[in-house]
Amino acid sequence: MVFNFANPYLLGIPIGFTSLFSVYGIWNNLKFASNTEHNYLARIQFSLKEENGTGDSPLKVKRIENKNYLFSDKDTLNRLTKETAERLEAYAKAYGSETVNVNVAKNSDDFLDFFIHFRTAKKSDSLNKLWMDNVHLNQISIDRYGYTFNEDGLPKETQDKVHKLVKWEDIGLSKAKLNVPQGLGVAHFEFNIFNQDIPKVELAALANTDPEKFKNGGSGSNDWYVWRDKDLLAIKFNYWLQTYVFSHEHTQSNEKIQAIIGSSGSSSTDQKTAKEQIQRNKEAMSEKEKKFAEEYLSIYHNNSNPISSMNNWTEVVQSITNESSFITSDKLNDIFEKFDKAKKDISVFSGHLITKIQAGSEDWSKYFNLKKLTPKKDEKEESEKEQKEGWDISGIKAIRDYEQEASNDKIKIYVDRRINEELSAKELYQLITEYSVRYFDFRTLTKDKNLLWPSAIYSQSSDAKKTQNIYVLDIENNNEYGFA
Repeated sequence: MVFNFANPYLLGIPIGFTSLFSVYGIWNNLKFASNTEHNYLARIQFSLKEENGTGDSPLKVKRIENKNYLFSDKDTLNRLTKETAERLEAYAKAYGSETVNVNVAKNSDDFLDFFIHFRTAKKSDSLNKLWMDNVHLNQISIDRYGYTFNEDGLPKETQDKVHKLVKWEDIGLSKAKLNVPQGLGVAHFEFNIFNQDIPKVELAALANTDPEKFKNGGSGSNDWYVWRDKDLLAIKFNYWLQTYVFSHEHTQSNEKIQAIIGSSGSSSTDQKTAKEQIQRNKEAMSEKEKKFAEEYLSIYHNNSNPISSMNNWTEVVQSITNESSFITSDKLNDIFEKFDKAKKDISVFSGHLITKIQAGSEDWSKYFNLKKLTPKKDEKEESEKEQKEGWDISGIKAIRDYEQEASNDKIKIYVDRRINEELSAKELYQLITEYSVRYFDFRTLTKDKNLLWPSAIYSQSSDAKKTQNIYVLDIENNNEYGFA
């Protein structure tokens, strides 16, 4: 269903959507916008279906802190939608200077559309950058990228993959707390986990110091990664790469590029418009973002040599224009490892990679509430082995009942200052507890399980143009507009 309106901003009147579902209206308290203000709607889509499902999949049942939330129940969905809109709006107002409102629409059984409406005195040349600057979900997760092991330290599967240790919905916020120790202690926040335990084998791999055990191949490791909005970072990386490659001098003769931006001798009006927009997108990129694109291409497409010597640009274009080759969130661990080992700029991960818990390090145990092992004096060989480990690594137990908490039930999060120079533990705690999207997952797949295109300007596909992840509507410059 598509709704079209004559642009009320021609009259200086902002619109809003008063209903949560399919019915749009105009606010009763009208505010007249100044002629110097520019008005934008940034869309965020949240999936209502199971992540790996199809269009026929059932609606989700979210389990948060041992309580089920059924999306099929209209009252429940209305309440969760309202709370989410309020949190998004509160975050936008706390971190931006513009006037902000959040509007919600449900035009599909597969997803919800949230629109962050904000006004700014400055006209933006890159709507995509506006989206990335204004959209944050403040959801954290913990994972590991590497082999699958047995408890004896031998590989069970010799293929690198992401092991999702703590999902966003596993994290308990009702009893999460900020810990600011006095003296030389480092501030951190801690939380319980729900729904599933972290297996003993994962803690054993993290604690292991024996070089003959828990050995990974390739680029995998036993390090744990703590992420904030991991999916959003993957979208940014894809967008930066596409923008950089589409505007690079060595790609202008490529057929895939020319299909979108035209050639010097022949360009349609749409192609000229696309080329101009891509150039504006490139100009809006920071030096850090451009440097990321260059270093990524160097590492993954030119054997870590400078891209000035690269002669396989056709392969590069194929990689950044084919959704099967997009950077997914599962690849981010590998990208960080390669960047870090090559001593590349890792500040591009700032705000998204909160910390990396290094396996086998001296301080890995500070992240957990583990029992200290105290072997009995009459135990010899076995006690010596246990004493070397020093900690009970029987696993991190998910909470089934708050009245029966165990000792191994908490995780502590410290902010890695090497990656995040500005983010503090206090600010992170506030982001997670006050401004996070609690009940919904960011939509990354179509109902046919295809990755959504980051920004439709880089695709010929009409489907990609309808389902792009980065989408901002410039209201001031549209006489008529609609939402599909």
